[in-house]
Amino acid sequence: MQSSNTLLHTRLRPLAWRLRLRDMLGWLQRTAYIPGVGFIALQGIGRLVPIPHLLWWSFAPLVVWLLALAVYVVVHRIDTTTAARRVDHLLDLRERLSTAIELGNRPLEDEVEELQQSDALGVSERIRPQQLGWSFDRRTLLHFGAPLLVGVALVFLPNPQTGVLAQQAAVVEAIEGTIKTIEAQREAIGANQELSAAERERLQRELAQLERDLQAAQQSREEALAQLSSAEARLRQGLDPQADARRAGLDQLARRLQAERTDGAGAANAASAADELRQQQQTLDSMTPEQREQLAQALREQAAENANVDPALSQELQAAADALASGDTAAAEQSLDRAAQQAANSSQQLASN
Repeated sequence: MQSSNTLLHTRLRPLAWRLRLRDMLGWLQRTAYIPGVGFIALQGIGRLVPIPHLLWWSFAPLVVWLLALAVYVVVHRIDTTTAARRVDHLLDLRERLSTAIELGNRPLEDEVEELQQSDALGVSERIRPQQLGWSFDRRTLLHFGAPLLVGVALVFLPNPQTGVLAQQAAVVEAIEGTIKTIEAQREAIGANQELSAAERERLQRELAQLERDLQAAQQSREEALAQLSSAEARLRQGLDPQADARRAGLDQLARRLQAERTDGAGAANAASAADELRQQQQTLDSMTPEQREQLAQALREQAAENANVDPALSQELQAAADALASGDTAAAEQSLDRAAQQAANSSQQLASN
């Protein structure tokens, strides 16, 4: 009888596997709405608050649902006793298989039990897994597809948070660019031998703190932009404390030279100071003695004002003024050319800070 019981268990295994698949299908049907509802929920939330990569996040419920299905398939097991009871119920076998399994666990007592075992073996031999069916409900397709289609339709509708995400990305990009500039300036300061050790240490400390502040920034767009503007101002001030004064000096030089050339000040700025110096250089030969004297006086005054903020430019302006005063036009042209080069270098340096 032990061999008969073993044979019955063997015949029940494919039926148990079919029941596992049937249960999996049942679980799918009961939870078919979850991916679509989750998709809709995330799309709705993404229209209230900015969510980067919203489309990918919207598919997260589907991925979680499939993972849960895989776990269910692995964990869900059906033993032969349970399989026998369920097959009896589904095929209306009047508990033939389940009774035979229970009787097989102990010695048979009479001929009736032996006949019951033989009958159960005969029945199990005739049963095919396909007879258990799938119990599929076609409404499951609607439960699965309808919410998912609604969620996909939401993807193509305008999202008010798209602009917010673009602004946030622009702020992040600007902050990252400033951080890279800070890192480059820290390397340049470390290699700058013109600064004293104390100045290098102070600038390195300030730039390191500024970099940490930007990296830790977790504010709104307005606060982040304010932090970025403050950081750029602190960076310019830390790298060149005289930057504002030098820029003002170049602006004033450009306006003063333009006034000498056109008898009226225009919209000159630091970037045009070098051009104004070159134009004055090119027109020296055609100037009257009075015009040269006025230019020399303007250059002398500007040299005095730039002495502390841009000594190199101030020196060339003073040299040009002295050459004009002594009537040495050639020397004045050379000094103006060097002054124009120095002004161009200063303007470029200020623009890069």
